[in-house]
Amino acid sequence: MATTTTLTKTIGTVVTGWATAIAADAQAGHTAIQTVTNKLSASFEITLARSTGSAYTIGPKVRIEGLYEGSITRTSPQIDAIQMAVGASIANTTLNGAVSAGATSCVVTAGTNIAAGDILFLGHTTTPANYELVRVKSVVTGTTVNFEEACVNAHDSGAQVTDQAEIYSLGPYDLSTFARVRVILDNVGTGQGVYFRCIMNTLDSVATA
Repeated sequence: MATTTTLTKTIGTVVTGWATAIAADAQAGHTAIQTVTNKLSASFEITLARSTGSAYTIGPKVRIEGLYEGSITRTSPQIDAIQMAVGASIANTTLNGAVSAGATSCVVTAGTNIAAGDILFLGHTTTPANYELVRVKSVVTGTTVNFEEACVNAHDSGAQVTDQAEIYSLGPYDLSTFARVRVILDNVGTGQGVYFRCIMNTLDSVATA
């Protein structure tokens, strides 16, 4: 008799959402996530974007830590870590006109150094929840930027736009020995501010029938 294996997953758990820029030389620890119940493994999407147009002195570092029960106040095992590229100095520009959710392009005040394939950070002047990253399909007449896919959120005129954002996919990692996991952004020594978001996807159970 044939068997069927069913995987139960939880997609898109926000470990830490976009917030105001994490200052240069700051270290930001983020809220631990309970993972002991029906969480067999996890993968993480880490998105990092510059809050200025200058190169980093050293790249910001992100580490994922596993927490045993009761260990949140002490040093925890490191599951993995990444470090953002230093990059080059780039133009720091703004949106020249509002962008609607679902738009496939935007107009920037200055398109210097923006090129096809780049990942752009699109900000918002009042609503950090609207921050997002888009990949550039093409640049027309120097200031009209076309996206590979439509943006999800609305962005107001004057919102910040920076180039050379990065997206990392980490995992999956075995969570069976941990009670919680947390993600920490270490921005010490970078010389620049950074925007940061982490999304967690988990495998909760496996059933064979």
